[in-house]
Amino acid sequence: MSTSSQAPRSEAPRSTRERLARDFFSSEFLRFLGVGAIAALANVGSRRLLGYGLSYEVSIVVAYVVGMAVAYLLNRWLVFGRGERKVAFEAMWFVLVNVAGILQTLGVSLALAPLIDGVVQHRSTSETLAHAVGVAAPAFSSFLGHKYLTFRRKLNPSKADAVDPAGETG
Repeated sequence: MSTSSQAPRSEAPRSTRERLARDFFSSEFLRFLGVGAIAALANVGSRRLLGYGLSYEVSIVVAYVVGMAVAYLLNRWLVFGRGERKVAFEAMWFVLVNVAGILQTLGVSLALAPLIDGVVQHRSTSETLAHAVGVAAPAFSSFLGHKYLTFRRKLNPSKADAVDPAGETG
């Protein structure tokens, strides 16, 4: 009797494509995007306020740090839980992953601002729109970096959603 008509068992992904599909079509990724939206609002909102006293470029960088602090705390609490590393190493990896993200954010923001300004013709609005797109740009690369580097754990990745972040200590 053939077993080909049976539903396939849940197995580990066989290819990078399958692993990425599993990662990006998960409740963990949806929570990451929700946390990212909150952190992005903190980022963009603080950039607007910082823009009153700092240049556009400097305010982008400082605002990114504000958003990064919000993101670290919420991702640790709501998305990934406690990783296998000590908090200091976890924070170091979080910063390293976000250094790549800040370069993406800055590049996209600076590239788009003049293009949008040509259409909107209001510098403050064009900078805010460009910055908002810039903040969203590193979502996929940051998720993978944080999942597999920052908050890495020894559990089977398919069980990652079962970890209770509220039970963490340290």
